[in-house]
Formats: sequence, C-alpha cells, structure tokens
Amino acid sequence: MNPHTQERNEVPGEALPYRSPDELTSVQATELRTHMRKILEQARYQNGQFLVCTHGQPMAVLLGVDEYLQLRTAAERGNLPDPL
Repeated sequence: MNPHTQERNEVPGEALPYRSPDELTSVQATELRTHMRKILEQARYQNGQFLVCTHGQPMAVLLGVDEYLQLRTAAERGNLPDPL
C-alpha cells in the first residue's frame, strides 16, 4: 500500500451510490486552475466529485483515484447501480 494513501473501509467492486450531474459540485475551469491542489485533495481524501465546466458547459468529471478504481471494478463486474 502506498504510504500516502488513506485506508478506506470500502469493499472493492461494491456498487457506489449513483450521483447525477446535478449532484456533483460544479467548478469552473478557471477556479480549478486557481485552486487545483485544494480541489484534488477534496476529491482524493473526502470523496469529492466535481463537474468541471467551461463557459457554463460541462467538460469533465473529476473524482479521486480510489473512487474511479471502484467504479471501474464495479463496471467490469456488471455491478453498477441503477441511475434511476
């Protein structure tokens, strides 16, 4: 285990709660650029999920690597939550 990672009590591949884009924290690309470290730390250590927008248009989703890996494992196992 990487000494810089926080241990979590999540089951690998367990379905994560679905969040619609409306439930993500919206952040403008310029704000992301200005506060990059703070936002990255929120994504990594506090399970923050951000919808990155440019000129009001959604461009990307930013989430922590642990959450990404869990989503990827869940998708590979066909274990994603129903979004409805």
